[in-house]
Parts: sequence; structure tokens; C-alpha cells
Amino acid sequence: MQKNKKIFFLITLSIFICILISIVSITYAYFLARVENSPTENNILGNTSNLSLQYKDGSTITGSNIIPGWSKSLSFKIENTGDSDTYYKVVFESINNPFSRQQDLRYTLSCSSSDSYSCSGKSDSQLPSTTNSLTDIVSNNINPGTTHTYTLTITYKNDPNVDQSLSDKDKNFSAKVTIVAEHESM
Repeated sequence: MQKNKKIFFLITLSIFICILISIVSITYAYFLARVENSPTENNILGNTSNLSLQYKDGSTITGSNIIPGWSKSLSFKIENTGDSDTYYKVVFESINNPFSRQQDLRYTLSCSSSDSYSCSGKSDSQLPSTTNSLTDIVSNNINPGTTHTYTLTITYKNDPNVDQSLSDKDKNFSAKVTIVAEHESM
């Protein structure tokens, strides 16, 4: 009898732990938009229960041996595939910015929405310094069935008042972009 109680207790405990792990995993997946596949592929898709993220040009902008006046863009789309409004952030996931004149490396983020509600972008801003932690760019709300289309452009500003030929000429940088679902609106 005592042996049966121990077996019953262990089975009950195992089931409880499995259910708890499942709930935590589902909750984590719901609130974190993860990108799957290699970031070097041209068509990357990541999902939460409400958001789909698709890159047109990969998730990372890189620049090699750049000179003043250089510019590069990448595009991506976020679609709400769920049935309720969802808030999300567009973030830099990592940045490698070794420039000594960091104010010369600038970015803009434009956004267009497939519905009548606008989405916010970011005007001319300084690219943050090197980091491996999430750095917020913008936050937006997206309605069900809506697609937000973004274009991120990074520019090495040409400043005619400063000699840029020595300190930062021909340097390399990279910036990786992703999204994080914040929460479903109530």
C-alpha cells in the first residue's frame, strides 16, 4: 500500500511539472517574437501567436570600408495574424559600431501601415554604440489582419566641416534588427 502511494505521488508530481513547463514555454513564446532560420537568408520568418516577421533583405545591415556619404537600407514586414491588437517594439538586437565620431553614423526608420491607422517610425537619429543587448527603436500597436512595412536606413553622414578622412574612413559596422511582442491589448 505504501509503495502504491509513492508511485501515485511520483506520477502526480511528474504530470504537474510537465504541465507547469508547458505553460511557461507557451507564455514565453507568446510574448517573445523569435526569428527562425539563418539571418543571412533573404526570407526569414518568425512567429508568436499574433505576430509574423518577414525580412526582405535579412535581419542585419553591415557596412565594410564605408566612406562619408555611404548609405544602406533593409526592409521588413510585421503582420498581426491574431484576432486582437498587439503591442510590439522594433529593437536593435546587437550593434557593432566602432566609430570614434559616432554622431556621424545615423539611422532612420520609416513605417507604413496597411490599415487607416498609422505606425510610428524614427527620424534622423544617432546609431547607438556597440552593444549586445536589446536597444529600443520604436513601439507600435498593430490591429488584427494589419501589416506594418518598415525600411531601416543607415547613413554615414558627410560632414564638410570635419576632416573625416583619417579617424573613421574605411571602418566596418553591423546592426541587427528584430521585434519583441510587448503584450496583447485588453
